[in-house]
Amino acid sequence: MNEFLLLLLSMSLSGTLLALLLFLLRPLLKRNLSRAWMYYIWCIVALRMLLPFAPRQNLVGSLLADPSAAMRQLSALSAFMEDTAPAALPSDQVFNNAVSKAFPEKASGSVKDAAQKPDTLSAAVPAALDSAPPAPAAEPVSAVLFTLWLATAVFLFLHKAAASRAFLRKLYAASHAVTAQEITACYASVCRELSVRRPPRLLASPETDTAMLAGMLRPAVILPAAKEPDMRSLACILRHELIHYKRKDVWFKWLFQLTACIHFFNPFSHAVCREVSRCCELACDETVVKNMTPGERKAYGSTLLNALEARGPAHINPVSASLCGNAKFIKERLDTIKMSKKKQP
Repeated sequence: MNEFLLLLLSMSLSGTLLALLLFLLRPLLKRNLSRAWMYYIWCIVALRMLLPFAPRQNLVGSLLADPSAAMRQLSALSAFMEDTAPAALPSDQVFNNAVSKAFPEKASGSVKDAAQKPDTLSAAVPAALDSAPPAPAAEPVSAVLFTLWLATAVFLFLHKAAASRAFLRKLYAASHAVTAQEITACYASVCRELSVRRPPRLLASPETDTAMLAGMLRPAVILPAAKEPDMRSLACILRHELIHYKRKDVWFKWLFQLTACIHFFNPFSHAVCREVSRCCELACDETVVKNMTPGERKAYGSTLLNALEARGPAHINPVSASLCGNAKFIKERLDTIKMSKKKQP
């Protein structure tokens, strides 16, 4: 258990250092990399925080190494020295020492034996250290910490999964298939444009005020049923959601939600989740407007502004991919549209 907890802390710490590096380099990367690269580069952080490997010598192991190990070895060495140390010399031994000084040639054998004792002692010390009984281990504490971590991580993940399932059930219960010929024709045209061979279902629901891609195993593009879509902006909306579908962005977001649940004690894991959601929408916007004329870009920007008038992200599941966002983020997305390479009409 103790080794696993040390490994977990090592993964969390190294992932945090990578995240800090990316946050610090964001202004530089923003000028030199596409929004798609800015999005997928966060995979490095997720993989580091999820893959259970660490070098034999690592920072966490050095910081959290068991300090009682050295004390146990010192105690064993002290006990060994007490057992092997000579007692006070008796009187006959004093007499023998005096004889040895008077007749050194007869005592040569004793001197040789005494010369060999340091070797015997040096050989016996490691054996005594190895055979020393271990001190009481911290396994009970490690077991408690492991149980608390596992229970919390599983609870958080199941809570997110249950909330997502409840959101989708409510959304699907009130939804219906889109049958309007103009909308379905536009949807089919965008699918052909993006080479989507197995398009998700196209639904309309009164439970949302903005278009979104929802679901993992049975994904669906859901349009707001209460609004009559503008056919000029509808193609942009559908293109946006289908790009999310092609890139598997819902799965990608769940990967980082899993990372945040495992490293719930690390606030940087939650900051990375928010950053990934932001980069996801910026990368999608960049792809959507890549081949647009200035007039089409303006229409797409108006679509984003209209999405701002919706109820907002509080009603959107964090692992869905929607067109909605707050005012500050919409402004950043409009800047992305403006700064992207333009296509001349």
